[in-house]
Amino acid sequence: MNRVLIGIGLFILLLWPGLCPAVEPEPETSSEQSAAAAYEYRDPLLRDTPRGALQGFMQYAREGDYQTAAEYLDLRFLPAGMTVEQGPLYARQLLAIIERNLWLNPQELDDTPEGKTDDKLPAYREGFARLEAEKKAYQLLLQRVPSSEYGSLWKVSNATVAKLPKLYQALGYGPVVEWFIEHIPEGRLFTLNLWEWAMMLAYLALAFLFVVPVTWLLQWPLCQQYLERCDAGDSQHRLFLYSGHGLVDMGAGGAGTEQS
Repeated sequence: MNRVLIGIGLFILLLWPGLCPAVEPEPETSSEQSAAAAYEYRDPLLRDTPRGALQGFMQYAREGDYQTAAEYLDLRFLPAGMTVEQGPLYARQLLAIIERNLWLNPQELDDTPEGKTDDKLPAYREGFARLEAEKKAYQLLLQRVPSSEYGSLWKVSNATVAKLPKLYQALGYGPVVEWFIEHIPEGRLFTLNLWEWAMMLAYLALAFLFVVPVTWLLQWPLCQQYLERCDAGDSQHRLFLYSGHGLVDMGAGGAGTEQS
């Protein structure tokens, strides 16, 4: 039975399509928490500063609220074929790209409305990640956009949003995962999405259906060899047949005795 379980575990590891997210940053220290609380946000979604914008996006996206997460994306002036109505889709794609490929610590971003002024970027932009896809480097950017209520707010730049479909195709989930995402209700259990739990159960069932027959097929020639020896009257050999509770000793000329 141990060999069957080991085989199932190896089978799942081979099939599992890299769902594990990037390593989470260490919890904030008390000094970092006090520094983060220094700025009093006016926007309920915390988009006053680059740090607040990224924190807010990650919070809502991880909760599966992609409609609200899309409020952190600058959806103006997008290329042909991309629409504002697809904002929740772009938010989901961005979360997948981040969780599969990046280690983000929002505390490293500036927490003032002005953002960093010494990062060699325009004053209205701030980078929050770099990655590579198809042998090409990309920088993910936040951008300060006009707001009638607050003057300006920080959002993921429209230049970055325009690249999300291409980046997701190269760095996001494959078609199997996409099927589970589309057909399993949104939600989380502990730290995993419900579709991730569904995938694990599906892979476990598939592994069981595959590994158990293969294990028995591999054992069958050995059993046949022992049976032939026993039929030939070789009393020096004993046949040990696997049972669900232990080994059955079929000694030549003797009754079967179960051993655990």
